[in-house]
Amino acid sequence: MWERARARWLLAVASSIACIGCTHAGEMPWYLVAHNPSYRMAAQGNPWSSGGAAVSLAKVPGGSEPWGSAAAGFDAAPFAGREVVLSGEIASSGGATDAAIWLRTDSESPYGRGFQTTQGSVVAEGTAPVVKTVRIYVPKQASRITVGVVLDGPGEAQFTHLRLAAVDPEASKIDATALLDEAVALIRGQALAAGHVDWQAFLDEAHTQVDRGEPAEAAYPTIRHAIAVLGDGHSAFQDKAQANIAATVDGTRFPPSVKILPGGVGYIELPGMTGPPEARKRYADTVASAIEHLAPSATHGWIVDLRRDTGGSVPPMVAGVRALLGNQQVGAYRAPGKPDQPIYANQRLGFEVQPSVDLTAAPVAVIFGPKTASAGEAVAVAFHGRPHTRSFGQPTFGQANANSVFPLTDGSALVLKTAIDVDRHGEAFGKQVIPDESAGDDTAVAHATAWLTQQSPTHL
Repeated sequence: MWERARARWLLAVASSIACIGCTHAGEMPWYLVAHNPSYRMAAQGNPWSSGGAAVSLAKVPGGSEPWGSAAAGFDAAPFAGREVVLSGEIASSGGATDAAIWLRTDSESPYGRGFQTTQGSVVAEGTAPVVKTVRIYVPKQASRITVGVVLDGPGEAQFTHLRLAAVDPEASKIDATALLDEAVALIRGQALAAGHVDWQAFLDEAHTQVDRGEPAEAAYPTIRHAIAVLGDGHSAFQDKAQANIAATVDGTRFPPSVKILPGGVGYIELPGMTGPPEARKRYADTVASAIEHLAPSATHGWIVDLRRDTGGSVPPMVAGVRALLGNQQVGAYRAPGKPDQPIYANQRLGFEVQPSVDLTAAPVAVIFGPKTASAGEAVAVAFHGRPHTRSFGQPTFGQANANSVFPLTDGSALVLKTAIDVDRHGEAFGKQVIPDESAGDDTAVAHATAWLTQQSPTHL
């Protein structure tokens, strides 16, 4: 969810920066997006050449911005109706959270705008160079194409052998008009916020922007525009590649951390994650087994740190901390006109996480902040109302609600907000989760620890 918000910012800001006179045949000067002073950039080569291009991004000591991006652009007209593919190798170091490549089509019309990134597939800091590929369909309304790289967090990233190519779209069993109709029918029938939009008027206009017989990819910008018109801030469209990554690739943002802090306080940091069943099981088992192993040493309760839990899949997150949440209902999803859908720490996993320790009476301090989003907020809600529990930090991102995935015929998918999060006592959220005690990033753990050490040992 946090990554999606950053992508929208990239699309809005970088599209306002022109690279006048740049074409794929000529020079392609690189620039820092938004002239970000928190990062420095070096670039050489042309991604259209056989040798490709190389770009480095590094965080400037003391820089305040959380991420930086570099980009270059060229005319879209020669590529209308085709796909542009960007490939390259990525390596990061020095504490970088993630690094990615991206492509964007720009247009004065919303039907010509698109954005694709590899950020759903994490490049871990310190690994050998990882080959990544991203592609984008170029609609006839597009005026420019921008290629970019992004570094999340501190440290440095090297992007090498960056190469561009143009290819024809693969054959699809559905054309653009049919895919658009399929997507809009799902949005108007399933999305929580669909009622405020005149979808027939939207379709009447949208049908003038795509032609029968065009490849399915030609409908992607229009479907993204439908999501923008929906305007709930949480729903999204995934093209075929993105849907495949979400379903098959382990998107755990960083390894979960479970340890004992000085004074006998257990500490659990949960990352955001997406991925296939085996990745979800690995995530839950890693957290649950570490909690079991360290439980005898956690003499003064537990901290659950959600500040970097940017969202993804709720079940493995709550399953991992099942020893703290127990077997009772920990929340629900609520949608108008439907019964609440209960949430348990062991549900919808396809596997069992059965801890051998019961820590439901242990005091728990939950920490969250503005990067705690979507599934991360659902975990915060799962602890809300739990006995012997107090929260610290800053308000969350503001999407404490549930998304559902709806596959489309061509292999793409809609991810639609269909319900809001409700805690174990029936209190509804839907937007931000507010901590019991405000604390900055530099003091939150200390505040949480101080509260835990004051709790009665009978709750252990």
